[in-house]
Amino acid sequence: MSNKAARSGPIKPDIVVVGIDVAKRRHVAAIRQIDGRVARPFGFGNDRAGFEMLVGRAEAAVRASGARRAYFALEATGHYGHVLQQYLLDRGFVVIGINPAHTKKIKEVFDGSPEKSDAKDAVLISELAAQGRGRPVFQPEGVYADLRRLGKLREQLTNERTRCLNRYTGLVDLVFPELVDLVYDVTCPTIRKLFMEFPTAEAIGRRQYRVIGRRLRDWSIGHFDAARCRAIHEAARTSVGMRPGLDAFALQMRQILCSLKLVESQIAEVEAAQTALLAQVPYAGHLITIPEVSTVTVATVLGEAGDLRQYSTAEALIKLAGLNLYSISSGTFQGRTRISKRGRPLLRRIVFLAALRMSKEGRPLAEFHGRLGERLAKPQVAVAGARKLLRMMYALARDGVDFREEMLAVKRSEAA
Repeated sequence: MSNKAARSGPIKPDIVVVGIDVAKRRHVAAIRQIDGRVARPFGFGNDRAGFEMLVGRAEAAVRASGARRAYFALEATGHYGHVLQQYLLDRGFVVIGINPAHTKKIKEVFDGSPEKSDAKDAVLISELAAQGRGRPVFQPEGVYADLRRLGKLREQLTNERTRCLNRYTGLVDLVFPELVDLVYDVTCPTIRKLFMEFPTAEAIGRRQYRVIGRRLRDWSIGHFDAARCRAIHEAARTSVGMRPGLDAFALQMRQILCSLKLVESQIAEVEAAQTALLAQVPYAGHLITIPEVSTVTVATVLGEAGDLRQYSTAEALIKLAGLNLYSISSGTFQGRTRISKRGRPLLRRIVFLAALRMSKEGRPLAEFHGRLGERLAKPQVAVAGARKLLRMMYALARDGVDFREEMLAVKRSEAA
């Protein structure tokens, strides 16, 4: 596949374009003939019978007009269109992806009205696709399809873990508010084990110190000394934590900790599956040689971007991540340079976080970060680091080589 960042221009006039407004239960389609006329939009179900009716009507329009073939155009609206998209791709049809932001902005230009309806959106989608305003959709296959699904799953699980941790720390503030001043992190394994066995400050303070102290020292492998153990026990005995409803608080604490443990075990299982799948990617070992880039980061990047060798330039990969630059200027006004934030948000996020880790003092991108920081603001330097990391990953995959320190040299053009 060639550069994903480039469009191929308007669709040829011998092509029938079917615009589809995707919904959860029932989609709406509009067939644009080769002469530009659009037939009356029609609805079809999100099932095999509905899909077969859609294809049948599209093929009938192709035969009636003497067109060469039919293209299908859909908006990227979450997961609702994924099944239909896969159905069409499996049958050899070309599927065009349309950015929902483009449909929204051209709505009033189309008929001078801000009206929105499924039928109008389907017509707009077909028109935008015919003008070449979309891009062909390519579904990942094989190991890349598995990596994409696992990357999404891990993202969902990490969000769930964050929610569990927030609920847990909020509950700690209610039952034992003094604890935050006695330990570095109330979410550490030692404290979580303490609350699993003694779920409130009242339960901790009621037990003898030798029991609590021995538990804390064993769970922390000696990191909690006698002074800290004594301070935690004394604070629990005199705590101002909530007293009414202690039984309910205890039940809630144990349930939250059990949920947190389950989610973390699920994340570990997903990460193990990602690591195993990377063995099937011939150049994955080269990407892992980049310092501070974990196997999870590499697996997520490959899942979101697919085979890195399919891109003709690194700029296409950067644009897919929404890290391509733009500015708004008019006359003497020159706007700030920003990133487009189009494309795949998970890819952008995972690369950005990896670049931040690499930019800390003593790490690979520290010098790059420091030199650019002399002239650019911190957010701009962080974006530059993420773009450089993507270029580096693309080069390693393309050339089939391991990471080398000279790849981090700052070019004069980058410093400017």
